[in-house]
Amino acid sequence: MAFSSLPASLIAVGKATVKQIFQILKDNQDDLNTRLSSVEATGNKRVFFNGVVRGASSFTSGTNAAQLRIESAIDVTDVIVSIYDDTTAITSGILEIDIIKATGAGDGPDFSTSVSIFTTRPSIDFSVASDYEESTNGVLNITNASLVEGDYIQLNITSKPAALGRFFFYAIGEGA
Repeated sequence: MAFSSLPASLIAVGKATVKQIFQILKDNQDDLNTRLSSVEATGNKRVFFNGVVRGASSFTSGTNAAQLRIESAIDVTDVIVSIYDDTTAITSGILEIDIIKATGAGDGPDFSTSVSIFTTRPSIDFSVASDYEESTNGVLNITNASLVEGDYIQLNITSKPAALGRFFFYAIGEGA
């Protein structure tokens, strides 16, 4: 349905109010609500933090693989870690990441008092993994996953198979 204009003949000076005017107004409002609901349902979640970690075969864990300053309030809704086609060469080990948040008061972030945004970190078990697998097990801490302007987040790799050379991650959120 599309927007319908009120015909001038229905709203002429001295003309009595008729049911047809209210029906057109109601139909227009129903149409607007339907369109708005559709936009709200699909348009507000976005990837806001992502990247490829390369050269990962030189370490088994690490901190500060990537950092991001939050520019506007956002609620994290999901974080995914994913692998490429490395599963034929690597048959054991666990790839696990953590994202921690810190406030940015003063000269910058103080990660010494940071907190994880997870209650369960996203991970992939290589003993059962397949090529291009994505984690499905991450559980967010609702309080910590609510970010405000000036917060910093940092990617840490808590464990990974020694031979894994690269992987990628992405975080999805919606404006708060």
